[in-house]
Amino acid sequence: MTAAGQAALVTGAARGIGLAIARRLAAAGARVALLDIDQARVTAAARELGGTAMPITADVTRTVDVEAAVEQITNGGGGMPAFEGQLSQQEIEDVAAYVVASQG
Repeated sequence: MTAAGQAALVTGAARGIGLAIARRLAAAGARVALLDIDQARVTAAARELGGTAMPITADVTRTVDVEAAVEQITNGGGGMPAFEGQLSQQEIEDVAAYVVASQG
């Protein structure tokens, strides 16, 4: 699998299946935004994956957290350049809407 030049958003990325997916995407060359409610673990996971990973602490059941995550992904943060140009604004908004709707 190659994901060079692609950007990915993985929820539940601090452990288990989410972390395994993030590892696979990063190994394939993707820039990965890791979302998880556990700040310490998501930060450690991003550190493990290296410079292509952006840790974001968020509770995907809270709209305000998802909106803040979208803002961070769009504008950069965590010492990583913004994903802007990697994901269109519409793609980012679609992901945010999906995450919020799936919690309903």
